[in-house]
Amino acid sequence: MGPAGPASRQHQQEQHVSSSSSGSSSLACPAYVGQQNSLAAEYHSSDFDWQEHAHQTAELVEKQWAAAPAAVRQAAQLSEESGQPLSAVAAFLQRLHQHKQHDSSAASSSSSSSSRQTSSSRAAVLQHQQQQGETGSAGQQWHQQQQEQQQQQQQQQQHTQLQLRDIQQQAEGAVPVAAPVLQAAACQQPGSSNEWEVFYRAHPSARFYKERRYLLLEFPCLAPPAHPQHIVEIGAGCGSSILPAMRAQPQAQVTVCDVSATCLEQLQGAMQLLGLAPQRCTSFVADGTDPGLAQQLASCCADVALIMFTLSAVEPAGMLRMMQNAAASLRPGGLLCVRDHALYDMVQLRIPPEQCIGRHIYKRGDGTLAYFYTTEELAGLAAAAGLEVVECEYVCVFNRNRKSGLELRRTFVHAVFRRPLHRPR
Repeated sequence: MGPAGPASRQHQQEQHVSSSSSGSSSLACPAYVGQQNSLAAEYHSSDFDWQEHAHQTAELVEKQWAAAPAAVRQAAQLSEESGQPLSAVAAFLQRLHQHKQHDSSAASSSSSSSSRQTSSSRAAVLQHQQQQGETGSAGQQWHQQQQEQQQQQQQQQQHTQLQLRDIQQQAEGAVPVAAPVLQAAACQQPGSSNEWEVFYRAHPSARFYKERRYLLLEFPCLAPPAHPQHIVEIGAGCGSSILPAMRAQPQAQVTVCDVSATCLEQLQGAMQLLGLAPQRCTSFVADGTDPGLAQQLASCCADVALIMFTLSAVEPAGMLRMMQNAAASLRPGGLLCVRDHALYDMVQLRIPPEQCIGRHIYKRGDGTLAYFYTTEELAGLAAAAGLEVVECEYVCVFNRNRKSGLELRRTFVHAVFRRPLHRPR
């Protein structure tokens, strides 16, 4: 499959409009994303120019970064200068801070103890002088005690310096992640599966995500007359992306995984309400960045794999692994379709600076992550995963609020990658 340009997308659009308008039921599913609405009849991808938009908003993003917490900016700068992953640098700084606190507490305790010992020693010396009248001997004992205390302090300082040196060596010996996301690694796994499970449990109706009805126009490889036999999605959520594909391809089998068991239950419920056969979908709970997932997905030999707004929600150190897992699920020549947040999206500009945890990466109030890509970064990840670039471009669309009349400039990255027919030697 070659790049799908405007002409081919328009051809797919005309075909899909004719097929969807004749066979659509009116089953209402207001509680799930899989609403039986007609799929999108048009697809916008260039409402404005990304380069021009970037020129207008880059300064705002830099001001946002300048207002981020000083510790975050310090860790990012050290990561850039040392060439080490930000996660390793942040861990080193955190442990260094803990050691400083420990040393400060120890020093305070030692100072208090020394003060008590000094007072006690002075009282003992005076008492001894009064009783024995041996002033010279008492002076020698006093100097000897002072020397012993200084030796103990020096030994403690040397021990602390050795500990800090070991920590720094551990940080310097860490294995770096892929270059495109080197400066964006988050520490302490802020985007773990627990946050997503809590999120989906708090929203049992799943109405926060609408079915991506434009998906077949965006990725014509999913639409008739193409007939993929097997579709895989990593981070399927409650079905926003896989449901349109299943509706368009009645014979296709799908395999999906997500870190949240609750959202997969919502997906099964949406399938039932839409009348989609449950045996068509194999779903299981898994972390898309788990190195063991590649072996589990290798037997799929999928024609198409999807990663939709999931890559940006994981720790950057795991982004390459997710790409590799998706690549492992494909047959030779199979396609990986990716859509995610792009740099300078208006949503990025609205995030408070205190939620920055790295360059262009943020931790939302609910604990989940959001990263904003450039096409160069995304293509670099794909190449590192052994995939060929078919398409990798910006999608720029106006998002208009009908009630308020506000118009947002939304920017996304759109990409199609191919698993090579023959692996390079």
